Amino acid sequence: MANAISEIAEPETETEETLEGQETENATPTVEETANAKSMAHATENVVKASLAQAKPKTEELKAENEAKETENVSKAAAEVIAAKLSKKAKNKKAKFDWGPVMDAIIQVESSGNPRAVCGIYAGAMQIAPVLVDDCNQILERRKSKKRYTLDDRFSVKKSKEMFVLFQSHYNPENDVEVAIRSWNGGVNYRVRATQRYFEKVTKLIKD
Repeated sequence: MANAISEIAEPETETEETLEGQETENATPTVEETANAKSMAHATENVVKASLAQAKPKTEELKAENEAKETENVSKAAAEVIAAKLSKKAKNKKAKFDWGPVMDAIIQVESSGNPRAVCGIYAGAMQIAPVLVDDCNQILERRKSKKRYTLDDRFSVKKSKEMFVLFQSHYNPENDVEVAIRSWNGGVNYRVRATQRYFEKVTKLIKD
């Protein structure tokens, strides 16, 4: 009877072992599943790397742009401080304003100090155009002066400076240094943005 029970019980043991084996087999991933998982992980990693690679240049570009803006703002502010300081001196002095430092700086920017420099219609150390010579002569005529300038006078540093001072006395009677620099570059109706770089170059060279 015991043998009979044992024989009956044995199949139950085999069934349990079979189920456990099937569970183990199901729990263990196949080679294909493992490969797919690795492939997905690798693809995800590449996407993350690509995103970081794209973000880095943009971050560096924004950083460079911000630094450039800060430098430009500092340079602009420094130029305005110098011009304001010189203009203040001009207004405080009872004597005739000395345009010397401003003119010397303009000469360096315009021609690097070369009195024979020629660029298109502009000539001389201060790169004077024919229209400015005519303008100066008209100013002299209005003032009942017999003095006149010629185009050749542009090659004389002394006479070029005389024309600059005459031009400023007529269009810039307040001796505003910023107006003087910008108008020499962009004309009487100059635009601030268009003359900004020139203004900064000149003010950097002005010796106080």
